[in-house]
Amino acid sequence: MAETIKIAVCDDEKNIRSYLVSLIKKQGGECGITEYASADAYLSDGKEHDIIFLDIEMGGSGAGI
Repeated sequence: MAETIKIAVCDDEKNIRSYLVSLIKKQGGECGITEYASADAYLSDGKEHDIIFLDIEMGGSGAGI
């Protein structure tokens, strides 16, 4: 029996979360997906996850990349 992978999808845009969830589900593995609108919501939930998709907005001009 396959172990269920616990996945968190954290993004402030609902359409992005939905898109990521659809891509994950297309992979066909056993997984439980929880969506969060912010990293704060994820952290306050206190659940453990095996994989986290986290939207991080990087500030700056991009110089030095």
